[in-house]
Amino acid sequence: MLTVSEALERLKATGITDSIQVLRKWIRDGEITAIPPEQGRRKEGYRIEAEELERFISQRNPLYPEVQRLRQENDQLKAELEQLKQQISNQKDRSEDEPKEDESEPIGPAQGADRNGELTWNQVCDIYEKETKRIKDSDILGGIWEEVMGLLFPMSLFPEETESTELRQRSGQFMCPATGKVFPTCEEAVISLIQFVIKKYQKKNATKGA
Repeated sequence: MLTVSEALERLKATGITDSIQVLRKWIRDGEITAIPPEQGRRKEGYRIEAEELERFISQRNPLYPEVQRLRQENDQLKAELEQLKQQISNQKDRSEDEPKEDESEPIGPAQGADRNGELTWNQVCDIYEKETKRIKDSDILGGIWEEVMGLLFPMSLFPEETESTELRQRSGQFMCPATGKVFPTCEEAVISLIQFVIKKYQKKNATKGA
C-alpha cells in the first residue's frame, strides 16, 4: 500500500503530474481508487494499492508498460553482468593460486647450446664474426674460416645450421681441437681455436711480407 505522498513520487517519476492537488482530485473523481483511512485514523490519509497506481499510470502513459519492461530487462542484464564479473574474478583468483607451468619455449639446437653445452653452426658463425671483425684481408679470412670450421665440423663438408660441435670431454670440459687446452665452456674453447688460427695466419702473412 502506498501513501498519497508515495504515489505522487511515482507520478512525478513518470512525468504525469507533480501536483498533490491534481492527485487528490483524481482520487475524489474516482480515477484512482484509494482506500480511505479507518475511523479515528484520518491522519494517515488515503492508501493506494501499487497495482492500482500502475494501472492508472499505464492508462495515462501508453508507453509506460514498455518502459517498465525495458527497465526490468536492464536490471536483469545488470545482475547477469555482475555475476559474470564475479565468475571472472573467481577464475582469475584460482589461476593465480595455481602453480604456473613454464611457458618458455625449449631452447632448440638452432637457438642455443644443446643439452651437453655444445654450440651450433650458427653460434659458431656468430663467434667467428666477432673474433675476426678487425681482419680486412679476404684471403686471410678465407683461410681462417676453412681451418676453423674444418676442425669444429670435421665430418661435414656442408654442415647444417642445427649441427653441433663435439668438443665436450668426459670431464665435462671442452677441449680446443688446435691446442688441446680445456675450458669450462664450449664458447671459450671455440674462441681459443679461432684466436690460435688467427695468430697462425698473421704470423704466416708477416713471414711472407718479410
